[in-house]
Amino acid sequence: MDRDRQKEREWASESSSSHHAVEEYLRTRDAPYTFLRPNFFMQNLSTTYRDGIRDRDEIFLPAGRAFTAFIDTDDIGAVAAAVFTSPGHERRAYTLNGEQTLTYRTVARILSDVLGREIRYARPTEAEYLDRLRTDGYTDDYITVQKMIYRIVRLNVSALPNRMVRRLTGRPATTFRQFAERERSAWER
Repeated sequence: MDRDRQKEREWASESSSSHHAVEEYLRTRDAPYTFLRPNFFMQNLSTTYRDGIRDRDEIFLPAGRAFTAFIDTDDIGAVAAAVFTSPGHERRAYTLNGEQTLTYRTVARILSDVLGREIRYARPTEAEYLDRLRTDGYTDDYITVQKMIYRIVRLNVSALPNRMVRRLTGRPATTFRQFAERERSAWER
C-alpha cells in the first residue's frame, strides 16, 4: 500500500472516532441503547447533490472508482421501527448498508435510464471538487466534512453491501433503481 493511501486510511480511522466515542460513552451508561449505523444515503443524490444532476446532467463528486452500498433512508426508518417494536435489540449495533455496491458511474447509468437523458459521472479530483464548493460559496466547515466523506468513500469504507435491512424488516433493502424511479421528480427539469 503506498504512503498516501496509508495516510488516508489512518485519517479516516481518526475521523470516525467521534462516533466511536459517543458509542463508547453510551456503553458505559446504564441506559438501554441500540446503535443503527447507516451507510451513505441515497437521498444525498436527490437533495444535497440534486442540482448538479438536474441542471448540469452530471454527478460531480470525488469518489473516483470507489464502490458504495447506498441505503435508502426509508429503509433506515423501517429498521428503526422494527428494532424499537420488537424484543432482542437492546445493547446491539447494526450496520445498515444496501444490498448492492455501486460505482458512481453505475449510478449515473441508472439515472440516465430512469430520466431518459444522459447523466455522467464527472469524476473530479478532490482539489477540483473542493474548489467548486469554494466557488459556490460553501462554508469551510461544510467543505471539511465533504473532504472527509469522499476520502472515506475512496477508501471503499462504504462499499460493503449487507442484508441487515432484510434481516431486521423481513424485506430486501431498496435498490438504487427503485429509489431513482420513486424520486425521479427531484432531477426532472
